Amino acid sequence: MDLTNSFGVQSILEDRNGTLWFGFSGGLFRLNGSSIINVTQEGPWK
Repeated sequence: MDLTNSFGVQSILEDRNGTLWFGFSGGLFRLNGSSIINVTQEGPWK
């Protein structure tokens, strides 16, 4: 998924477990291996 053409990065955070979280203008995403997963209110959080 190429998010660079569709979404603007608002923030990046690495949590204490080493998971990278991205706040884009289009929502919350997290890095899962080599995939970027969209996280909604229902998850997936893990």
